[in-house]
Amino acid sequence: STRPRRCYRRPTSRLQDWYCTVPGEGGPKTRHAHRRPASARLLGTSAMAGDDLKSARVHPFARLIAKYPMQMVGAMFLVFFVLSFIGGNAVEVTFGTPSGRNAYSPTDARATQRLDMYIVAQDTIEVKSESAERQTSSIPGFTLIFEEETPSGEPDLSKDIFSPANLEYILRAQEVITKNENYTNYCLRCPTEDSVTCKRATKAYNRALDLETAIQTGEGEAGAVNDALSAAEALCDIVPDTCRIKKCVQDVKQLIADGASNETTIVDTQDCIVLGAKLAKEGACGDLPGCEGASAKKPKCQPAYSPLNYFYDFDKEKFNSRKSSFKKLDNEIDSPKAEDIPDRVSVYPANFFLPRYYKRDDLESHTTRLTVLLGLPLEGYEDANDRTDEQETEVNAWMISVYPELEALRLEIDAAKPGLKLRWLSNNEVINDYFNTILFFDLAAVFGAIIFVGFYIRVHTGSTFLAGMCLLGVILCFPVGCFWTIVVFRVRFFDPLNVFLLFVLLGLGADGVFIVFDAWEQSKAGLDYWTEAHGEDALAVRMSYVWRRASRAMMACNGTTALAFIAVIPSPIMPMASFGILSAFTIIHNWILDVTLVPALILLWDKHLRKNRLCCCLPRPPPSGEPAKLCGLVDDPCAEARTSTSSEVSPARDAKDEGAGGTASHARKGLNRTEKFFRDTYAPLVLKWKVPMLVCSTAFVAVMIYYASLLRADTESPQFLPDNHPLWKAIVGLRDGWKEGESEERGELWMVWGVAGNDASNFTKFDFGQAECNEGPCGEVIWEPSFDPAPVSMQKYLLNSCEEAAKISAPNGRGGDFVYDEKISTCLMKSFRGWLRSKDEDFPVEDEDEFWDKMHEFLREPDEDTVAGEGYGDFVQNKLTRLASNEGKRMFFLIQGVFVDYSPQLFYGTSEVLPGLEASFEFEEEWNEEKPEGQPDFFVTTSSGLFTATRMQEAYISSTFQGVATALGFALFSLLVFVANIVVALLAFVCIAGVVCCTLGIMVLQGWALGPIEAICATIVVGFSVDYVVHYALAYVAAPDKKRAERVTFALSEVGISVMAGAITTLGASAFLLVTTLSFFSKFGIFMMSTIAFSLVVANVAFVALLALCGPENDVGDMRIWAKWIMDKAKGRSSDGVDAV
Repeated sequence: STRPRRCYRRPTSRLQDWYCTVPGEGGPKTRHAHRRPASARLLGTSAMAGDDLKSARVHPFARLIAKYPMQMVGAMFLVFFVLSFIGGNAVEVTFGTPSGRNAYSPTDARATQRLDMYIVAQDTIEVKSESAERQTSSIPGFTLIFEEETPSGEPDLSKDIFSPANLEYILRAQEVITKNENYTNYCLRCPTEDSVTCKRATKAYNRALDLETAIQTGEGEAGAVNDALSAAEALCDIVPDTCRIKKCVQDVKQLIADGASNETTIVDTQDCIVLGAKLAKEGACGDLPGCEGASAKKPKCQPAYSPLNYFYDFDKEKFNSRKSSFKKLDNEIDSPKAEDIPDRVSVYPANFFLPRYYKRDDLESHTTRLTVLLGLPLEGYEDANDRTDEQETEVNAWMISVYPELEALRLEIDAAKPGLKLRWLSNNEVINDYFNTILFFDLAAVFGAIIFVGFYIRVHTGSTFLAGMCLLGVILCFPVGCFWTIVVFRVRFFDPLNVFLLFVLLGLGADGVFIVFDAWEQSKAGLDYWTEAHGEDALAVRMSYVWRRASRAMMACNGTTALAFIAVIPSPIMPMASFGILSAFTIIHNWILDVTLVPALILLWDKHLRKNRLCCCLPRPPPSGEPAKLCGLVDDPCAEARTSTSSEVSPARDAKDEGAGGTASHARKGLNRTEKFFRDTYAPLVLKWKVPMLVCSTAFVAVMIYYASLLRADTESPQFLPDNHPLWKAIVGLRDGWKEGESEERGELWMVWGVAGNDASNFTKFDFGQAECNEGPCGEVIWEPSFDPAPVSMQKYLLNSCEEAAKISAPNGRGGDFVYDEKISTCLMKSFRGWLRSKDEDFPVEDEDEFWDKMHEFLREPDEDTVAGEGYGDFVQNKLTRLASNEGKRMFFLIQGVFVDYSPQLFYGTSEVLPGLEASFEFEEEWNEEKPEGQPDFFVTTSSGLFTATRMQEAYISSTFQGVATALGFALFSLLVFVANIVVALLAFVCIAGVVCCTLGIMVLQGWALGPIEAICATIVVGFSVDYVVHYALAYVAAPDKKRAERVTFALSEVGISVMAGAITTLGASAFLLVTTLSFFSKFGIFMMSTIAFSLVVANVAFVALLALCGPENDVGDMRIWAKWIMDKAKGRSSDGVDAV
């Protein structure tokens, strides 16, 4: 029949009978339509059509919203504002990376645990200032890099960096720093003869002269050389910068063995030993170029370490001849000979200023660099160790005030001379401030995304009130999540990357608003029936329909997304786990928002604001509860516009929609254009071309699965800036672009004795970086009481360990060795031996009581009347050992080490570090077997976190794929619970897995590897892949018709508009990230857009095609029927009374 009908139900004890009233001749006639088991309510009823089964049974919470919408809105905003205020104030962004310990270091890795033990042990030392004597200490200042480039950004090797025009800019850049009015307060002052360092170097130089005389007058060459070797070792112990002379003496010994003359031996000894001691003395006592006349009463700043020292006469303020200046620089590439020192511009090798490819006599270079060192102590402080943190904070503040001038000059040079590039580097504090400046401008993308999402919500709903209030509620979910994460559960670590959650939240929040709003709008079609059947309770019935439909859909989407983030929590990479916890709480509150605040706001708007809104002559449906003829009233200025644009459904379609089993929501008299497109155009297209659509989708997903399998961990430095950014180019160039020299900063391999563990039982891993943990790892050190350096065997063992560690052999992946030039960085027993020999005393010390007396004297703390011991500065101030107080006979821990050929400022790939890591652990194992009886094992670690960075890369792979697998498992569980149809749930799960593979595959095609941001993206991809597929799955199982084609058509027409709106807002919000400077923002934008695009295509193509081809019909796969059967069996009842629909 094509006559309109109205359907309703009559509940019985076990069945719900449906009846349709058909108008006809002689009055309306009632016909029985079908019966549905009452058990259909198990595990929830269908979200849309089937919800009419419960239309007379109003949900209590929906009734509460319908009765008190204003109070609901006020209460929710009050709670959200209070929690947001508390949570927002609790946020403290963590940046700290103490002693190379990165927050991303995997907490379960042995390398991380050892580094934590080393740091916590050092934190037990309180350093006292050497108040009896001032000490000067250099700290990093600015490094300026100048390079000629082609228009494409490649090095222009044909250009000369030392051209007159370029030298003018180099001078200007250097004087931005050195001519600053406060520079003299922070510069590295010239050393003076009254300093402790000068006194040590003078002693070393005198000893070298004695050594030279001993070789000249010694009886027997072998004895002279042996004496020279011992003296060279003592000299190395006193002044570490002269340690290279030991190798020189060994070379001299080989010359004698080969029959060289005594004269040759003496000459080589002079060039090696005496020169090394002289260089140390000149560097420590002020005999440096530009430091003439410096004294304690008349301090001077050391000149910048700059090529301008060759090309520019600072006294006459004019440039020298380029040819002669470059020749002078070229001649000083190597370390000087003793006789050359008076004529040199610098006592340091000039290769610092030249690129790696430069060869002697080239006299051409396209790039150069200079460095300006700063120093402590500052005025008003006793020495470099007097409140060091305060001094460094003051210096950093000055540098932060200077670098904007460098940036302004850089931009000026870019405009005036495009080929010349100025880049600068500084310490971590300055770089972090510069980074924060970039971050501040990039965060404008967040505001752009918020404005876009708000605008689209306004377009979709037609209400500025709804857009503003709903968006405010969504944004407040973030600080509310911070409240639960930080305040309640004490997860206090807050990574800057947590800002990504705002974009996740905007997408999910807007999706929830669209779902609730569209359900409210679509429910108008049933309003006449509800009003007739339920009278004054019609509004509560309508809200119950909307609430059930929206709450179930949003519980499925938000719940699955939250579970995907929960899957990240077990990750050994702590910031990822912290991100997962914060995300889960935030998304849970977004779901609460969707089922409380949003329905109440929509009801308020519909009742009080909708018909009073400013008219813009857009087609809008009439206010709910009012007859349709309102649209034709004279005082409705939009009536004509609405009438001309409204769409009518044909009588035939009405009849079909209101047939037996039809629903109010599917019988709307007016559909907007998007809904009509999905119902009348796209649904027939899917039903007709389902097989080709599925084949094409499967082929594409198969290709992306192949690329996803190629995803690997990043072996390069994490790139936080674009390739062409000047700061990033400076960092990359610092690693590979320059010649290496003695002045290059290098990391260290530490050997640690006396530390048994780190008791972190009173902390969690999320306390990392907090003030009570010295902004680093938390815990209390566990000492190894059996460590005792006093026995003679242990003294020798500790001394030999330094020598053996320097011989560790492993490639560094860059053509060199893991240990740099077999060079020892610090060795307490070597220095102790040298100190004893300088006093003509023997090593090792036989008597243990005497050993402790001597060690306390060597490491003596300073006080008002006594100067520090000779080893105090090198070992106690540098936190490399700790003695018991009051002359106690105990050393709590000891750290000795060697230099490794890796910069502590750079990141190295696994292939470069792994051989050295394995060789170091092998050395540890072998050397621990040689320890004296009763002594504890030592362990190795690195000062720069070199080993933890390697384990971090391995953790990215394991945690990422483990997180993805866990999230997919959670997704399947959620689908089974919320969809309640095993066939639809499995089809949806296959499509979600396809979206995950497509997104991972596109990451590979983009050239990405798993670093911090990529790992976060990969682990949350499941949560983003779920939403749209879940919406269609819920709509499919809720369809009133039981045939496959009608179900597909129903799903597309009901939620297609919401899916499209949610995708548009998320894509639009993500697009703002593409224009940011920081790479992790732009990468996250690409990831978000890729994931949403794939989710949208797979849901609208592959998934609906699967449903059209093999979606279940009738009650096939309905888990609620199974649940009813199980419950009946459990109660001992027969299931015979259960009728099929």
